[in-house]
Amino acid sequence: MSDQRVINLSANRQARLQERLQSQSYADTQALRAYLGVLEATVRRDLVDLEARGLIRRTHRGALPAVQVNKEFPNAERQVKNTVRKAQIGKIGAGFVQDGDVVFLDAGTTTLEVARHLLDGRG
Repeated sequence: MSDQRVINLSANRQARLQERLQSQSYADTQALRAYLGVLEATVRRDLVDLEARGLIRRTHRGALPAVQVNKEFPNAERQVKNTVRKAQIGKIGAGFVQDGDVVFLDAGTTTLEVARHLLDGRG
Protein backbone atom coordinates (compact mmCIF):
# COMPACT_ATOMS: atom_id res chain seq x y z
CA MET A 1 0.00 0.00 0.00
CA SER A 2 1.40 3.41 -0.91
CA ASP A 3 2.25 6.02 1.72
CA GLN A 4 -0.36 8.38 0.27
CA ARG A 5 -3.08 5.73 0.58
CA VAL A 6 -2.11 5.09 4.23
CA ILE A 7 -2.24 8.83 4.96
CA ASN A 8 -5.66 9.11 3.32
CA LEU A 9 -7.03 6.15 5.29
CA SER A 10 -5.68 7.60 8.52
CA ALA A 11 -7.11 11.06 7.77
CA ASN A 12 -10.48 9.54 6.88
CA ARG A 13 -10.54 7.51 10.11
CA GLN A 14 -9.55 10.50 12.20
CA ALA A 15 -12.24 12.64 10.59
CA ARG A 16 -14.80 9.94 11.41
CA LEU A 17 -13.50 9.78 14.99
CA GLN A 18 -13.91 13.53 15.39
CA GLU A 19 -17.44 13.46 13.95
CA ARG A 20 -18.37 10.65 16.34
CA LEU A 21 -17.00 12.54 19.33
CA GLN A 22 -18.80 15.74 18.32
CA SER A 23 -22.12 13.91 18.06
CA GLN A 24 -21.73 11.85 21.24
CA SER A 25 -19.53 14.10 23.43
CA TYR A 26 -17.68 10.97 24.64
CA ALA A 27 -16.77 7.60 23.19
CA ASP A 28 -14.89 4.72 24.71
CA THR A 29 -12.06 3.05 22.83
CA GLN A 30 -13.97 -0.22 22.32
CA ALA A 31 -16.97 1.57 20.81
CA LEU A 32 -14.66 3.53 18.49
CA ARG A 33 -12.91 0.31 17.48
CA ALA A 34 -16.24 -1.29 16.58
CA TYR A 35 -17.46 1.86 14.81
CA LEU A 36 -14.34 2.05 12.63
CA GLY A 37 -13.80 -1.69 12.24
CA VAL A 38 -10.11 -1.47 13.12
CA LEU A 39 -7.81 -2.76 15.83
CA GLU A 40 -7.79 -1.07 19.22
CA ALA A 41 -4.14 -0.16 18.67
CA THR A 42 -5.14 1.75 15.52
CA VAL A 43 -7.79 3.69 17.44
CA ARG A 44 -5.28 4.51 20.16
CA ARG A 45 -2.72 5.78 17.62
CA ASP A 46 -5.36 7.94 15.97
CA LEU A 47 -6.45 9.33 19.34
CA VAL A 48 -2.85 10.11 20.30
CA ASP A 49 -2.38 11.95 16.99
CA LEU A 50 -5.65 13.89 17.31
CA GLU A 51 -4.84 14.87 20.88
CA ALA A 52 -1.34 16.03 19.88
CA ARG A 53 -3.00 18.31 17.31
CA GLY A 54 -5.39 19.66 19.97
CA LEU A 55 -8.49 18.26 18.29
CA ILE A 56 -9.63 15.84 21.01
CA ARG A 57 -8.86 15.07 24.63
CA ARG A 58 -8.06 11.50 25.56
CA THR A 59 -9.44 10.02 28.75
CA HIS A 60 -8.97 6.69 30.47
CA ARG A 61 -10.46 4.22 27.96
CA GLY A 62 -11.91 6.86 25.67
CA ALA A 63 -11.92 10.39 24.33
CA LEU A 64 -13.80 13.69 24.42
CA PRO A 65 -13.99 16.49 21.88
CA ALA A 66 -11.48 19.24 22.65
CA VAL A 67 -14.13 21.93 22.88
CA GLN A 68 -13.29 24.77 25.21
CA VAL A 69 -16.46 25.62 27.03
CA ASN A 70 -15.05 28.78 28.57
CA LYS A 71 -12.90 30.29 25.88
CA GLU A 72 -10.74 33.02 27.32
CA PHE A 73 -10.37 36.10 25.17
CA PRO A 74 -7.24 38.24 25.49
CA ASN A 75 -7.49 40.93 28.16
CA ALA A 76 -7.20 43.74 25.60
CA GLU A 77 -10.22 42.31 23.76
CA ARG A 78 -12.25 41.86 26.96
CA GLN A 79 -11.55 45.45 28.04
CA VAL A 80 -13.40 46.88 25.06
CA LYS A 81 -16.43 44.56 25.16
CA ASN A 82 -19.58 45.48 27.06
CA THR A 83 -17.92 48.49 28.70
CA VAL A 84 -21.19 50.24 29.60
CA ARG A 85 -22.66 47.12 31.20
CA LYS A 86 -19.43 46.41 33.10
CA ALA A 87 -19.42 49.96 34.46
CA GLN A 88 -23.03 49.51 35.60
CA ILE A 89 -22.19 46.22 37.32
CA GLY A 90 -19.13 47.82 38.91
CA LYS A 91 -21.21 50.66 40.30
CA ILE A 92 -23.82 48.30 41.72
CA GLY A 93 -21.16 46.00 43.19
CA ALA A 94 -19.30 48.88 44.82
CA GLY A 95 -22.57 50.05 46.32
CA PHE A 96 -22.70 46.95 48.51
CA VAL A 97 -19.45 47.86 50.24
CA GLN A 98 -19.78 49.70 53.55
CA ASP A 99 -17.11 51.71 55.39
CA GLY A 100 -14.81 49.34 57.25
CA ASP A 101 -15.57 46.37 54.95
CA VAL A 102 -12.70 44.31 53.63
CA VAL A 103 -13.02 43.45 49.94
CA PHE A 104 -11.05 40.87 48.01
CA LEU A 105 -11.11 41.30 44.24
CA ASP A 106 -9.89 38.83 41.68
CA ALA A 107 -8.58 39.70 38.23
CA GLY A 108 -11.10 40.56 35.56
CA THR A 109 -12.37 43.45 33.50
CA THR A 110 -15.71 43.66 35.32
CA THR A 111 -13.96 43.37 38.68
CA LEU A 112 -11.76 46.28 37.63
CA GLU A 113 -14.91 48.38 37.29
CA VAL A 114 -15.90 47.50 40.86
CA ALA A 115 -12.46 48.69 42.02
CA ARG A 116 -12.78 51.91 40.03
CA HIS A 117 -16.13 52.68 41.61
CA LEU A 118 -14.77 51.89 45.07
CA LEU A 119 -12.02 54.45 44.45
CA ASP A 120 -14.61 56.95 43.21
CA GLY A 121 -16.63 56.72 46.43
CA ARG A 122 -18.85 53.65 45.88
CA GLY A 123 -20.67 54.76 42.79
